[in-house]
Amino acid sequence: MTDVPRPTPGARPLTRRAALVGLAAGAAALLPAP
Repeated sequence: MTDVPRPTPGARPLTRRAALVGLAAGAAALLPAP
């Protein structure tokens, strides 16, 4: 496993956004639906 794909700068914000969306979805799921 010497050839590790370098994380592209474009993928970093994508993963960050996905994590934020996931957290928001999790919080919305935990909160009672209006």
